[in-house]
Amino acid sequence: MKHTPTCLTVFFVLGLISPFTAYAQYNPQFYQNGTTSTTLAEIQTDDADDGTVAFILLGDGRFRLGQGNSITRQHNYPAASSSYTSKAYFVKKYKSDPPTARTTTVTTGSGSSSFANPEVEMNTPLKIGTSWSPSPSGEYYTILSISNKCSTSSVSGKIKYYFNANEQAFSTGSTDLIIYNSWISNASLKASDDSTFTAMLEADYANLDYNEIRHIYIRKQVQSSVSIGANLHTKLTATGLGCSFNTSCESSIETTKYPHDPNNKTVDKDWVCAKNLIPHDLNYKISFHNDGDFFANDILVHDTFEFKLMPNTVTLTNSSAPCVLLPNYPSVTFHFPSILLPGLNQTIPHLYTYEETVGFLTFSINTITCLPHNTSILNQASIVFDNQPPVETTVAKTITDETSCPISCPPAPLIKTVTDGGQFIPQPNPFNSEVSIAFTVASLWEIQIFDTQGRQVFRQSGDGEEHQQNITVNTGDWSKGIYFVRLQDGDLHQTSKIIKM
Repeated sequence: MKHTPTCLTVFFVLGLISPFTAYAQYNPQFYQNGTTSTTLAEIQTDDADDGTVAFILLGDGRFRLGQGNSITRQHNYPAASSSYTSKAYFVKKYKSDPPTARTTTVTTGSGSSSFANPEVEMNTPLKIGTSWSPSPSGEYYTILSISNKCSTSSVSGKIKYYFNANEQAFSTGSTDLIIYNSWISNASLKASDDSTFTAMLEADYANLDYNEIRHIYIRKQVQSSVSIGANLHTKLTATGLGCSFNTSCESSIETTKYPHDPNNKTVDKDWVCAKNLIPHDLNYKISFHNDGDFFANDILVHDTFEFKLMPNTVTLTNSSAPCVLLPNYPSVTFHFPSILLPGLNQTIPHLYTYEETVGFLTFSINTITCLPHNTSILNQASIVFDNQPPVETTVAKTITDETSCPISCPPAPLIKTVTDGGQFIPQPNPFNSEVSIAFTVASLWEIQIFDTQGRQVFRQSGDGEEHQQNITVNTGDWSKGIYFVRLQDGDLHQTSKIIKM
């Protein structure tokens, strides 16, 4: 089920913060120019590719972002009485080692500073933002935003940010906890006073004016024990806002393989038993992200399966929007018609949060039986946004292993399967009191039916020249549920899933 936060959650696709070696032939620039009244900060990445993302901390507490093969983002600083050191971070998708951040000191004239951030629309007092999809052992930023929405006078109080220390870690040092304009004080890490979490950051804030927005940037390390596809849970609360509502905000962000991984595919099993008598059930999740500047009206997700997976057993189990399964074996297509998925860089009619710019689907599929030991089951999908070129997901991988697994299959070369074309047809499916199995064979054959526990509930065999067979099985005393029909024809085999209603 799609996560629905109890507050607006912003998820900005940005870049890693630690210094790394720059890519060859890749030299993004960040510089400033201006007058005594305003200062113009600009970044350019003309020599990057479409997967490049830039995240800029402007030094006065605000931030900007951009994406594309030729990014130009400009920002006019208001006149202020001090200088700001600003940084720009660049990252390419599916890369874990982005280039070093570029920095510049922005010198401004006299005047008063401002906390207003045009990139953030605060309809509620609290928001939790995330710099990019977190990855195991990787770094990322959390952006805590607080705004005075309820009192025309300035307010003061206390904020608490809850998290689980076994999922992510950070310190209150200046490199991890970045606070501009000293707007919070007495920041400390403590044991959580909420049983749902193990730790919390507590701090005091003061003099937050009406409609003013302030941010805290927290650089975190994802623990290495966190798996891909895990959810990192956090919560933000505040006192003193003068509000009777929305004084608590929760968020759950899913980890991905790479720090900037907009289109991702995962599988629920890293390994399965080899030499399996009944098929294994694998569950895949495909996530896709519109990082463009306008709605995606039509999205197609194409998936082609290798022979170790049986495409006729695909079942769509969940999706973030109405989705239609279109089989074209050995491929299937998942179609999201008229989805109108917003883009992350879209500003019309307004700026959208990360969760509004992502979608997903989940499906199950069966493997064939008698998988050899140490076999890789690989699966990758491609995603088409409207008429754009297809975007490839990451590769989901499952390994077979015979260690500690019951060896049920004979050592015959059963890696070959019965070819498609209607040679093996259980019907009706689903069924009630009986099921008929039609098949064409050329030699000795055997039909077996197993329940999900691997127990054989039916067996029949025969021999003869190539001819059509049709067997009717009485299932009146079977329990309702899933069964697997296995046809053995010489050294060929095929398995099909059937369901009793």
